[in-house]
Amino acid sequence: MPNYLYWPLRAAALTDGAHPDCSSLQPMLRTDAVLALCGLSRSTLELWIRQGRFPKPVKLGPKARAWRYSDIEGWLASRTADGAKEGA
Repeated sequence: MPNYLYWPLRAAALTDGAHPDCSSLQPMLRTDAVLALCGLSRSTLELWIRQGRFPKPVKLGPKARAWRYSDIEGWLASRTADGAKEGA
């Protein structure tokens, strides 16, 4: 499995303690995947996060972070919608 994609299992997703309920899982994107999907450089990504122009990542551990796929998808959709408004 690629290093940039992460599927967390939440405790609430376990129905009987043994089988996960996959409907509550949400894919998480690591930094390299976010950079590739959004077409940003690492420095621009960091700057936009600090400025509040990009969704904040979720900490997975002391040195690991990831973004919810739905957050990135929403951000991309908003950028597309903003571009459509400007062109009109």
